Amino acid sequence: MTGGVFLYFLRYVLCPLLSDGDSVVMDNASVHKVADVKKLIKGDRSKHHLLTSLSS
Repeated sequence: MTGGVFLYFLRYVLCPLLSDGDSVVMDNASVHKVADVKKLIKGDRSKHHLLTSLSS
């Protein structure tokens, strides 16, 4: 999956389903760190959480 595909998914599939105060938890995959991901999720008044890396 590319960052563009993930942003499309967020914009047209996930974000329309989010309610105020919902949380979106994602791992640290590179597509989750694309520039507009946080803006799209927070624009829906939801919370964005990235899991920390477990590798040492």
